[in-house]
Amino acid sequence: MNMQAVTLWPLAGVVGLLVGSFVNVIAWRWYRPELPRPLALSTRSQCPECNKVLAWYELVPLVSFLVQRGRCRHCRKQLSWRYPVVELLTASIFAVIVATYGLHPQSAFLLILASNFLVVALVDTETQLIPDQLSVAGLVVSGLGLLSLRLPNLISQSPEYVSVFSLGVVGAVIGVALLGFIVLVTKGRGMGIGDIKLGGVLGLSLGGPATLLALFVAFVSGAAFGLTLLLRGKASMKTAVPFGPFLIVGWLVAVLWGQQLIAWYTGF
Repeated sequence: MNMQAVTLWPLAGVVGLLVGSFVNVIAWRWYRPELPRPLALSTRSQCPECNKVLAWYELVPLVSFLVQRGRCRHCRKQLSWRYPVVELLTASIFAVIVATYGLHPQSAFLLILASNFLVVALVDTETQLIPDQLSVAGLVVSGLGLLSLRLPNLISQSPEYVSVFSLGVVGAVIGVALLGFIVLVTKGRGMGIGDIKLGGVLGLSLGGPATLLALFVAFVSGAAFGLTLLLRGKASMKTAVPFGPFLIVGWLVAVLWGQQLIAWYTGF
């Protein structure tokens, strides 16, 4: 971590709070079928309970929730803790990415992808669907990043093509092939086509080795979560659990610690 990154990460965290609020809005509107399509981002935010249009001072990330004690100022209904949690999570991700990669165009592409993937995780959790629009957006951002930065993948620290395996295209093929094979074998009971598409997008940004790491983390974390639900009696073997959030957890691990973990593993 360089000194520039140390001085910038608090600012990145503040920006992350603002983006996290926006992520909440986009995700909420995406899985509300009664809202008109296409989604109008210019539409003013409103209370999810009483539909009252909110003033600007009711929309200050984290602060408004704390000041209002987690309740709507108009109907006094309890608001979901998801809002401050997502804002804090986004702020943390922004701060750590900037602290890791510094003030560099590479960071910008990763931050955009992280924001997009957070929306994916929220929508998939609520609907068990991954919108094609979000996957295409991730594909475009990843492709533009690779072309403009001339890197083999978006987490590479060097513009040199160390190996063909490190190419983003190889990572995309791995993500699509492995997840597609699982969907084929399980006949879609374990995951769906949306997960395959998301796996390809994640792989394009990560390259081959980091994609394998991300998938490993996704399967382990997903299995641990499912087992926990089973042991607590909150799920059965037939309970559907969205896999998209675990793929994104794997992507974050690969982005933040992938190089170190891969170097540690290959050192054996």
